[in-house]
Amino acid sequence: MFSFAWKGVDVLPARSLTPQALVIALSPLLDERSVATLLDLRARGFDLVVVDITPLAFTGKTRSREDELALRFWRLWREALRFRYERLGVAVVEWDGGQPLAEAIEEVRAFRRFARFGSA
Repeated sequence: MFSFAWKGVDVLPARSLTPQALVIALSPLLDERSVATLLDLRARGFDLVVVDITPLAFTGKTRSREDELALRFWRLWREALRFRYERLGVAVVEWDGGQPLAEAIEEVRAFRRFARFGSA
């Protein structure tokens, strides 16, 4: 099937981003390919910021005990993913669209200041 979907970071030419480039990713972090791509960019040394456009508002009401358990597991998986990024020094902020994007970006700036001075 023909698709315009980005297959991976390896299609990004090595010199298309300067070594000092700041990469800002706006993503709901649902696709494993995008998660892997962002981790690969960080491993290649790029400064990375992730604005997690949370899909949790679209989960709706849970109807059964199994639904509630699945939702709790999914939330834990998302929290573990955020922790994985943060452990690598990636600023991650969750954004639900309920506030201006500028407020979410300010949270990123605060994380970056803390990460820079907290690791010294």
